[in-house]
Amino acid sequence: MLVQKTTLIALAAFFALDVMGTPVDKAVGSVSNNAIVAERAIAIATNPLSACNCPHNCDYNEGHDCRFYSGPSTNSEVNSGKCTLINHLLICEAT
Repeated sequence: MLVQKTTLIALAAFFALDVMGTPVDKAVGSVSNNAIVAERAIAIATNPLSACNCPHNCDYNEGHDCRFYSGPSTNSEVNSGKCTLINHLLICEAT
């Protein structure tokens, strides 16, 4: 019974982190290419404001490297830049 509860709690925590988009370390052992691609995709924000702010990038400061999609789709081009303080907001400014 304890093992089942522990497993259930661990799975719930894992999926909660996955939904929040929190990057996790790659697992040691056999990891499918899809899992690696999905992990890398998490690091790209949907817009310049999200690229430097909470909930996923709360620890970012001015000058931190950032990335965001240039359009509304994950098929859009990815812009890379630096977090810049503009009007008291951190915004990913493409370089």
